Amino acid sequence: MLRAETIFSPADRVRHALLATVARASPALVASREVRVAVGATALVALAFLLTATLPLSLLLVGPIVLGVPHVVADVRYLVARPRLQARPLLWALVAAPLVWCGFGGGVRAGAVATCGAFIAARGVRWVRLLGIAACASLFVVASRVGPVVDLVFAHFHNFAAVAIWLAWRGRAGRLHFVPLAVFAGCVLLLVAGVATPSVAGYPYDVGGAIVPVGWGSVGARLIVLFAFAQAVHYSVWLRFIPEEDRARPTPRPWAASFRALLVDVGPWVVATSVLAAVALATYALSDLVAARAVYLRAVVFHGHLEIAARVLLFVERRLPLEGAPPAS
Repeated sequence: MLRAETIFSPADRVRHALLATVARASPALVASREVRVAVGATALVALAFLLTATLPLSLLLVGPIVLGVPHVVADVRYLVARPRLQARPLLWALVAAPLVWCGFGGGVRAGAVATCGAFIAARGVRWVRLLGIAACASLFVVASRVGPVVDLVFAHFHNFAAVAIWLAWRGRAGRLHFVPLAVFAGCVLLLVAGVATPSVAGYPYDVGGAIVPVGWGSVGARLIVLFAFAQAVHYSVWLRFIPEEDRARPTPRPWAASFRALLVDVGPWVVATSVLAAVALATYALSDLVAARAVYLRAVVFHGHLEIAARVLLFVERRLPLEGAPPAS
């Protein structure tokens, strides 16, 4: 059986050479997590904005195919596996079970039940938990009466929620994280104002219809483009920002070490299944990209509600997500 060092050795040699070059030019980029995350996050937000302004349809269609499965694995890894939430049987009944309903049309109603379950199971201040339960009950009633529009609103909300989760991931001594946050906010304002909104005329309804109601005209077009940008940033949060924040060591680690840590956190079966799912999705996309995207969205509709429920539980228990996790070098 091939070891991680054997598989990733060529990539790690290239990576080491690049890091050595960067360290000579700017040692802080390698030695300081705060500097590296601020620079990297700003660059990724700027790239997401550039691609949104030029290729929004590509972001909407190709993004989920390439980055969708890995980012769901990151959700499970950092919000469930590393804080060891899977070891609490009550959460399987109160949170995991309602999330299954999401895949059968439960939508925000199922998410409200799952988040309510997180408040019930949380070990925290009673009045906070009671307020949360009441809020979830109210959301369930609203979602039941309003219908699919609430699910569309949540689709947008969960992209922005990822940014909030990143900001709350660890205690911070400096203020460099405000730089990418300010760039993100500025890009959102430009897209909402229509300053940098490209045309989305002729988009397949299977793409735009999952984001905005029919007949919203120019407002709907801006929301579609805004979703493309926020979704790209959402993927960056789970695949780059949070992995950097979660590591105990402030410096980067080799690809082989990262892969071993992934196996420790989620187990080889999850990794293998995820790889197979990603390959199958990409293969299907070669024949029908729009349909493949729709299949992916139906399969992972639970993940946005998982993000909220898990983060609520950790908030009520006054835990940062990385607390209680096994050491990660």
